[in-house]
Amino acid sequence: MTRWETPVSAPTGRTELERLVDIDAGVKVADEDVFVAGFQGRAAMLAIDSGQIWWTRDVSSYRGVDIDTEAMYVAAANGELLALRRRTGVEIWRQDTLKFRRLSAPVAVGDFVAVADYEGYMHWFDKASGAPVARIGGVGGRVSNPLVAVDDVIYVISDNGRISALRATRSSTSN
Repeated sequence: MTRWETPVSAPTGRTELERLVDIDAGVKVADEDVFVAGFQGRAAMLAIDSGQIWWTRDVSSYRGVDIDTEAMYVAAANGELLALRRRTGVEIWRQDTLKFRRLSAPVAVGDFVAVADYEGYMHWFDKASGAPVARIGGVGGRVSNPLVAVDDVIYVISDNGRISALRATRSSTSN
């Protein structure tokens, strides 16, 4: 039994390919809200009980989103990483240093948001500012599977079947 249906994006364009609107990535649910992003479409927050759209933002994503108490993080189809205010959809920051690197879905963990790319590099960004804070390679090649965070550890499964567990922490410096 269907409880509700809500179109997040309307198809536009002259050809069938241009009108393609697809949500392949998983949704995130928190409290009474549903968060989603689609290819050639929008990111949106919907009410879980009715499907009413609370806000939308034009951004294309085929990998998915993650959320924390303050923000929704979106890996855009063009490789940009965005942080949107969770309650309003207002852009907090946009990071374009990974353009065209075919990013995984982002994952929020601790003070960071992380993504993997098609070459097997992991990238960490500061949640508050979007500034890059770390990058490592060697997670086994392209990563198109969603990253999973548990207790400040990010689990990565590469397309080659290699599983890695990674932890990012703030380093303290003394003067």
